[in-house]
Amino acid sequence: MADEKIQNETKKVYMHSVVYNLRPDGSYHTTTRLYRPILTLVLLPPLNDDPRLDCHRFNETFSLTHDIKPFIREDTSGHLGVPRQSKILLSTNYNEFAVLSIVNEFEDNVSARLMLYGRNKTLTPQAKEHFDLFVKYLDLTDENIFFYLPTERCIDDL
Repeated sequence: MADEKIQNETKKVYMHSVVYNLRPDGSYHTTTRLYRPILTLVLLPPLNDDPRLDCHRFNETFSLTHDIKPFIREDTSGHLGVPRQSKILLSTNYNEFAVLSIVNEFEDNVSARLMLYGRNKTLTPQAKEHFDLFVKYLDLTDENIFFYLPTERCIDDL
């Protein structure tokens, strides 16, 4: 991930998975699975030993638009805290990786980030280098880039 607000700190951010499914109307339905330890969320131990308690899953639908931003999710429920999100595919080789621009709009705030997605949990050095060059072309530095920590938790077991 690359974002101008990131300053490469030492906190742990774990890998997540996003599955994109194309729908007949041209929209995308996504399912995101991620690991967020309960301990870091509420500073309390889990109530039992079920490892799935640390796993979160949510679904979103991105509609095709005729705007400059091709895929937009309008979240009227507010369950994600970001009412409007745009995704634009910037680069891909279709078999290994995709680079997406993700723009979140909330009230008067707009934040943007670049995400490097892989088809599996391990990206090749070439895919990472492609992402690194692309990000630096946009005048971001190594301090604005981080790669998620690999994890087996929650990605495959939901």
